[in-house]
Amino acid sequence: MNGKKIDGHQITVKEYRFPEFPPTDPLSPEVYASLGRLGCVVFGLPSGTTNESLRRAFSPFGKLIAINPPTNQYLGTVVFEDEPSAREAVKRMNGKKIDGHQIIVKEYRFPEFPVGSNPGLDYQKASASASDSASDDMGPLGCVVDGLGSGATDESFTRAFSQFGDVIHAKIARDFGCGKKIGMVVYEDERSAREAVERMNGKEIDGYRITVKESRYPQFRRRAVAE
Repeated sequence: MNGKKIDGHQITVKEYRFPEFPPTDPLSPEVYASLGRLGCVVFGLPSGTTNESLRRAFSPFGKLIAINPPTNQYLGTVVFEDEPSAREAVKRMNGKKIDGHQIIVKEYRFPEFPVGSNPGLDYQKASASASDSASDDMGPLGCVVDGLGSGATDESFTRAFSQFGDVIHAKIARDFGCGKKIGMVVYEDERSAREAVERMNGKEIDGYRITVKESRYPQFRRRAVAE
């Protein structure tokens, strides 16, 4: 299907593993261990969030073996000793606030911490690597743009959003048949995407007021782009 068309639009299809849907077949202990311990990727944290504030927020759900505060990517990671604790944390913390900012919490397996291992004293360094890996696997940050006029084109759409940074991909994805279209734009770096949301949300393009929200696009994972 890669490169084929659906509803007249050419699509890109890439492999992607979903840790939230583990295989139904029994795994050998070695394979299971290699998948890594279950933890959480926490999106939307302010840059000043500390290890201690993450510990206070997530330690009620179980024993933590690794914590990494947000970098310039605005995401942090926490790794639990057991899986029920991680799943409870996702269930209870997704959509809550830390330091006044609403967060998104998703499950993620950290191969840096094999099941049954002792992370030792270097856990923070490994957790920082895990944070980068999680961001890559979930895809680069971009925008979903709703409310585009029926006359909007890929060219005008790209022109409007390329002013904020290097664009990996920009496409008007769908015409709803009611005079409105929706588009997607994916940026090379996250700062560009966030600036686009901040400056374009609620603005007008060709006389139509648009809504712009952040979205991640795993089909444009950084590793895939680099290849």
